[in-house]
Amino acid sequence: ENLVTEELAQDLYDDDEYLESPFFNALKVGARTDVEPYLVYNKVLGRLEETAGKSRLLDVGSSFGAFMETARNRGWEVSGIDISEKACPYAGRERQLDVFCGTLEEAGYPDGHFSVVTLWDVIEHLDSPLDTLLEVHRILAPGGVVVIFTINQQSLINHIGDVLYKLSLKRFNKPLDLLYDIHHNVFFN
Repeated sequence: ENLVTEELAQDLYDDDEYLESPFFNALKVGARTDVEPYLVYNKVLGRLEETAGKSRLLDVGSSFGAFMETARNRGWEVSGIDISEKACPYAGRERQLDVFCGTLEEAGYPDGHFSVVTLWDVIEHLDSPLDTLLEVHRILAPGGVVVIFTINQQSLINHIGDVLYKLSLKRFNKPLDLLYDIHHNVFFN
């Protein structure tokens, strides 16, 4: 059963406290190469450039446009999608990025339009990941690449967080709060 219904999602992703968290504030600092998440962004873009070349890229769940800006600075043609009515205008106004505010299905991209589609910390938030992936498949060009970045529920950090929680008699739950965020509907390993 989903923790976040479709009706609640819009309010959650436009909540000022959520959008001003350290994670989201890091996405506003600008395309840097020396800090996370930009180190990972550049590493992935380098691998994509080796395999797919610089071409048309769609970032699903683009938030404030940090990944899109990084890709654009490297020569990619970028588009984005996000449901946050606060993040989308920021990406357009502050970074001059093309971001559709709504769902991937609502955007109605043509078949085979993108050579790369990315979902950074997105798939775990979806009501129906399979439906979204079917839409990604439809808009992806033949031989295209999909990049999915999500939390591994069987990772060492998850196990350590669980042990700390149990050893503290369920009082120390900070790592678990981060890993089992209310915004997450699906957990992958």
